[in-house]
Amino acid sequence: LIVESYKNLQQGPEDTTNQILLQISIQLANLASSSNETVLPAILPISSAPRFSVLVNTLWILSLVIALITASLGILVKQWLHELLSYDTCDPQKCLKLRFFREAGLERWQVFEIASLLPLLLQIALVLFFIGLSIFLHELNQVVGWTVSGVMVAWFGFFLFTTLAPIISSQCPYKTPTLKG
Repeated sequence: LIVESYKNLQQGPEDTTNQILLQISIQLANLASSSNETVLPAILPISSAPRFSVLVNTLWILSLVIALITASLGILVKQWLHELLSYDTCDPQKCLKLRFFREAGLERWQVFEIASLLPLLLQIALVLFFIGLSIFLHELNQVVGWTVSGVMVAWFGFFLFTTLAPIISSQCPYKTPTLKG
């Protein structure tokens, strides 16, 4: 979608054509002028991208960047946890001491807290993408925009309910690491 929508941020070919035609017109006017007066070129304003296009592209590109950061961070966390479990051949007592030493380091450096941010970052990326998609579709067609926005709002309501329900009821099975405290 970004590939298609970023085109709205670029100067249109009609703007370039208008600038060229204006330049030719000025040159012809200068040639046809019998006096020594030179016609100064008028500057046509270059049309800027529509506000919705700037907003949509900002949201979508932010969503993509956050999703890629999340993937990269996920790879790092996986590597960190892999190191926790990797042992060279050693006697069981040494391995146990090494494991406790590494585990204390993971807790001290808050690796588990960093890992628990991964789902939250992906949810933020999803929300940014959905907002951008909603704006994009509303600009294309109101019926499609409202239909898709309705489905997105329903999903957001379900997500919000299942995320906050464990706060209301301790028996609720919808617990997530994000709300643990």
